[in-house]
Order: sequence, then C-alpha cells, then structure tokens
Amino acid sequence: MLALLQYRNGSTIVPCGSFANALFNDSIQLLSNNQPIPLAKTGLAWSGEKALFKNPQGHALNESYANYVAPPAWTKNIWDLDPETAFNNGLENEDFIIWMRPSAFPNFRKIFRRLDQSVGPYSDGLPAGNYTFRIEYNYPVIGYGGRKFLVVSNASAFGGKNPFLGYAYIATGSCLVLLALVLFIVHVKWGIREDEAIDVRKTDPYYF
Repeated sequence: MLALLQYRNGSTIVPCGSFANALFNDSIQLLSNNQPIPLAKTGLAWSGEKALFKNPQGHALNESYANYVAPPAWTKNIWDLDPETAFNNGLENEDFIIWMRPSAFPNFRKIFRRLDQSVGPYSDGLPAGNYTFRIEYNYPVIGYGGRKFLVVSNASAFGGKNPFLGYAYIATGSCLVLLALVLFIVHVKWGIREDEAIDVRKTDPYYF
C-alpha cells in the first residue's frame, strides 16, 4: 500500500503518503444575496508549520515538479492548488500544510477559511444578516462511514472556540487536585516527622 502512494506510473508521487493523498478538497463559498463574501486562503497556518514546508527554488513550480506526479486522489497538480494566489501553491499551500498537521483524535477540526477583513464592508467583521454556504462535494466520506461538519467560529489568539479543551483542562485539573489531597492525607497519617527521621538516622549502626 505504501508503494502505491510513493510511485505512480513509474514516477515519484509528491507529496507522498496516505495523509497527503487524502487532502480535503471540498469547495465552500459563503454567499449573501447570492454574492460571494471574500474569504482569505492565506494567513491560516502557524509560522512554525510553514517553515517545515518549502518549494524547490530557482525555477517555476510547474518546471520544478515536472518529473513528479500528484497523489492519485488529487484532481489538481501541486503547482495549481490555488490559481488565484501564486505564492500559495506547491508544498507551501496553506490548505495542504494545515491538513498535514497531525490530529490526536479521530474527530478533529481543521481551519479552512477566514473572513477577509481587508475588504471595506467587512473590516469590523461579518454584518448581521442571512448567509448561505454553497458546497461542492468532492471529498468522499460515505465509503468509510465518515462525517463532515461546517463550523463557523470567532477566532482569537488562542484559535477558534473548542469546548473540548476546556473540558479536558477541567478534568485534568480536578484529577491533580484530588491526587494532591490523597498524598497530603497519606503524608499526615503515615508520614515520618523530620525529628523522628533524624533520631532514626542517629541510632542506625551504619550511621556516620
């Protein structure tokens, strides 16, 4: 199976592996009165992540990747992932970088787009109103019983709203408090006082 995701028709696959092959590729638009709302495709990935992915230098991307092929599930070439933004292609494409971020659990979230607040009417956020999402279904999940959800969230310096982290922190903190209480009781009831410990050492025949 691994070999199938490394080579294709005798050519090396870039990027290779099952994770890269499963890159999310649904098309999602946000509309208001049938007019598209500007959504940014860049500025989504962490700077530390972007430093791990670099394109070959010195040639145009289509030339640099000319001797390689895209993963079998991809419908686009690696140099044409974002036709509207030249620097957001190849291995430096932010959708790809975010998708390659490992997830600790089978249920996970991946940031997909953010409101482009550089456009005048949206500089203060999304105005109140009725909005519609137009989704082009490209990423199949029915075959393995998967599910997809679209979550709209306000982002902050700590990321989008995620109640799981709050629950996890509360549960972890409660366990630590309980453990500290148990250890304190054990120490008080069965622990050796400092003066007793000193006396034991002095009566020990091997004490020097």
